[in-house]
Amino acid sequence: MLSLEHIKKHQGSFICRRCINRIYKAKLQPKECLYDAFPRTCLKCGEVHNIVVGLSIAGRAKLLLK
Repeated sequence: MLSLEHIKKHQGSFICRRCINRIYKAKLQPKECLYDAFPRTCLKCGEVHNIVVGLSIAGRAKLLLK
């Protein structure tokens, strides 16, 4: 079972949805994520994206299945 806290602990606190999907094959949609107020540089891909700071109920459910 996977959670956003687990991802932040292992991948860093500034990670974008695309990297979460690529690394964990989570298939998160933009509406399933809560984002930081301003775009920042993702620690994994090095590009400026919206950083995931939380998940909706559907997003948490998708991660629990991983």
